[in-house]
Amino acid sequence: MSRRVATLCLLALSAGCDAQTATGDAGTDAARARDAGRDVPARDAGLDAPATDAGRDAGLDAAVVIDTGPPDSGLVATVPLDVPDGGAIGADDIVYGHRIGRVLLPTGQALQLYGTGVAYAIDRRSQSVAVVDVASGAIASWAPLAAQPDIVRYASSTRELWVTEPSAIQIEVFTTSSGGAPTHAAFVPTALGCEALAIDEANARAYTNSGANTLGIDLVSHAVVASWPNGCVRPHGLAVDGRGFVVVDCNEGHLQVLDTQHGGAQLSQLALPTGTDLIDLDPSLAHVYVAAMDGTLTVASLDATGTLSLLGTLMEGAPARAAASDGAGHVYLVDAGAGRLVVVTDPYPSSL
Repeated sequence: MSRRVATLCLLALSAGCDAQTATGDAGTDAARARDAGRDVPARDAGLDAPATDAGRDAGLDAAVVIDTGPPDSGLVATVPLDVPDGGAIGADDIVYGHRIGRVLLPTGQALQLYGTGVAYAIDRRSQSVAVVDVASGAIASWAPLAAQPDIVRYASSTRELWVTEPSAIQIEVFTTSSGGAPTHAAFVPTALGCEALAIDEANARAYTNSGANTLGIDLVSHAVVASWPNGCVRPHGLAVDGRGFVVVDCNEGHLQVLDTQHGGAQLSQLALPTGTDLIDLDPSLAHVYVAAMDGTLTVASLDATGTLSLLGTLMEGAPARAAASDGAGHVYLVDAGAGRLVVVTDPYPSSL
């Protein structure tokens, strides 16, 4: 089986980094297929049995953490992403770790998420989740997953890690502790799958798309407490607003707002390019961000009634499937084809 070198590095926007390297399965066909929007069976994703801890000490397979710092006002800043041997950047998830001030993004087969002083990363190749010390970039521990993972998110109020496992139509929940490996706590059945995942700390809920419905899950009991039609043919991304709104990305070409306080009522829609995926929402501005593969970034306002309005479409020239906001007016996009991180300054005033 072919193998390639992958990297784990901490990188400032204005400078490069000394990369630690580890060997791992290329999995490039699976990564490219996933980037094209197709599901990949686990047997095709280059999955091996998890390696021993000793074999993993050099770093996580194909993962990159970017140390951002605010870009210059009004500028679009980019930074090359180091993916040796022509490996593809996964680019199907990106989040901003507010606790650690870093952008967390995937390359190849890995996704990453922030925690208190650590990042949690799923490795599809080995079907496991890693605990990464952010300061050192070293992997502290690993835990096996029950099935092929897709999205990972952290619930700080319960100190739990939530991982979607679409092939098993479930979400796996782990408890976390300082310095220790995550411990399995529960499975949440999702009868029609689990596409995307958003944690609403303000209202103690998690949300995922399951078929044509969006599910609301209690963060404490792990019970599915709501199931609402989401108005999508192909629901993809999710974003939550502490005022009680869930914004769903409909891959066929629109956003849909659901009112969680009134039975999931569908409040408004906004037309988008087709083929969009993971979205983000900045609650400090009440702005929703949607990246598209045509190189545009849609910026919309979400008012107190749950109404979406288009603020503008920025022509950033960065084909991207996901966007992440830092809550300070900056939006981060991964241009997978060019191997770069693009930082966009939101030019619009607050909608609050």
